Amino acid sequence: MSGWLRPVRLFAALSRADRGLFVAAWVAMPVFWVGLRMFGLQRWLAWVGARPLTASGATEPSWAQVRDWGRLVNAAAARPPYPRACLARSLVLLWLLRARGVEASLRIGVRFIDRQLDAHAWVEWAGRPVNDRLDIGGTFADMGELVPMAAFHSP
Repeated sequence: MSGWLRPVRLFAALSRADRGLFVAAWVAMPVFWVGLRMFGLQRWLAWVGARPLTASGATEPSWAQVRDWGRLVNAAAARPPYPRACLARSLVLLWLLRARGVEASLRIGVRFIDRQLDAHAWVEWAGRPVNDRLDIGGTFADMGELVPMAAFHSP
């Protein structure tokens, strides 16, 4: 199968809802990347958290479904025309999860490699990383939830 045809077939094989999620993530990625640079993390995270959780009568999604959504956002983030940034990717995922009524949190971790500070962002749901390796918390020292999403809930 030629190199460009495989992604087209994979996209076509997705459900309509998953194709919509992929496209939404792909379109939102540069907006979030620019927004982070213009407004900073705290203001951008406050905007993401201000989006109300969808009040649909649907049942809570399974771990497999949430993990699949994380993989779709990762796949969208891997497609140009914008820089790959774990923070923008994770914020897009957090925003899309909230749109589906899923309460999740942004995690940021740091580590030193050859005396250089290295940072990484990921999203957790039910205490597990959604868009990264399950052991990512052991690789980076977790700085905790910078702005608790619960702070954005309306009474």
